[in-house]
Amino acid sequence: MKRITILLTVSLFTILCSAQSYKGFIEAGKTFFVEDTKTPYGKYENSELHTTDLMTTHGLQFNQLFVGMGAGVRLGDCFFGLPIYANARYSFTSKKVSPFADAKVGYAFCDAKGFYAYPSVGVNWNCYKTLSIFLKAGYTYNQTKDLDINMNGVTVMAGFSF
Repeated sequence: MKRITILLTVSLFTILCSAQSYKGFIEAGKTFFVEDTKTPYGKYENSELHTTDLMTTHGLQFNQLFVGMGAGVRLGDCFFGLPIYANARYSFTSKKVSPFADAKVGYAFCDAKGFYAYPSVGVNWNCYKTLSIFLKAGYTYNQTKDLDINMNGVTVMAGFSF
């Protein structure tokens, strides 16, 4: 019985190891605020405020599922945020052009201190072997307690994976 358990464990470990590979993402985009917000400098309409977001994520690819960790920078008109997050991405097909669903969940530090989440959907174009480019859109939620700024909004990002 002990030999069978060891054999099954080694077989399962071998299958899991062969089905995974390292993958990294670098992406940049804009978040456009969807609600009017009050800042230390007065009240702005949603069309006046936005953030520039830069993110990098690294982890393991299991067939069509990616799981990893990442960090980023959110540069706003009157604040600065550093989100640290866990990331999961599922590609619906393994063709050259593939739609995907993506979710980042974590915590942001600095001025934008608080819970951070960014679910999105997009399209991935496999250019060359493991190199691909993608475009995605979603909604960024960044709950803050210290600022009167509502940093939630529609986010559009482009990037590449390697």
